[in-house]
Amino acid sequence: LEDVLTERQLAERVVQLRQPGQPLQAVFFGRFVAYKGLDRAIEALRIARGGGTDVQLTLIGTGDCENALRAQAADAGVADAVHFVPPVPYGAALF
Repeated sequence: LEDVLTERQLAERVVQLRQPGQPLQAVFFGRFVAYKGLDRAIEALRIARGGGTDVQLTLIGTGDCENALRAQAADAGVADAVHFVPPVPYGAALF
């Protein structure tokens, strides 16, 4: 429960996220395996950026699909917007 935002914290977060000039930040953490659809997340990011949306994707973790995901991001021309971060233990450091 200590990881769940209070109503006040949520309201503050919404204000921060709506600041002009700030990219939308999407974050995933976990194993990079095919059934999690990370390839689709990269494709969605490509489509969104192609439509003019400033969005960034951070993938925290590692797994069997990491090399393929990196290649997909590069091939799609969005490698600058997809950030790969080594695994972080669940808890305060992750949040």
